[in-house]
Amino acid sequence: MRKIVTVCFFVFLFPFVVMAQQVEITKDGQHVLHLNPAQRGAVNAFLKVHPDLKLVSCPTVGPDSGWCKTAYANWESAVKSQNAISQFPTAAWGDFRGRGLIDFALAFHSEKVVNSLGGRQAEIVVFENIEGDKYRPEVAVTDAWGVCLDGMLFHPTRKRLEFWCNTASGYAKWNGTRFVGRTFIGD
Repeated sequence: MRKIVTVCFFVFLFPFVVMAQQVEITKDGQHVLHLNPAQRGAVNAFLKVHPDLKLVSCPTVGPDSGWCKTAYANWESAVKSQNAISQFPTAAWGDFRGRGLIDFALAFHSEKVVNSLGGRQAEIVVFENIEGDKYRPEVAVTDAWGVCLDGMLFHPTRKRLEFWCNTASGYAKWNGTRFVGRTFIGD
């Protein structure tokens, strides 16, 4: 009986250990992010509290699939130039806090224009892994660059999320107490 219990215990836990987010690249070059059920649940719960926000992705903000394909190539080139791993243009995952648990981050924007340049409220939200299959969302960066997000990555050396758009960029990282971020505007 003990062997059966041990085997059943392993079988029930195993899917939670190996299930992770996956990226699918379609035949027409579009990137599609598939989150695991726990991650999807955390995102859905966050969006219930923030119904004015929408996930940033090329198909929802880009003019057409050709433009998106070029944007993906530019993003991938930028990620490789930083010696980082290509994950997803508007999402990143990794051990953001150095605890051995995989956290993930997503970019969101509002539908409402919030400045004279057409910018929308934007947020980089870290979904901190707190128990292996439970995530706590924390807004790490808020700004008015909205749909202008060319990409993001988790930098393996600097141990932080980095994001950019045309002449703006920023980062978010764990400061020992919470996730904090900063944006920079260039010329």
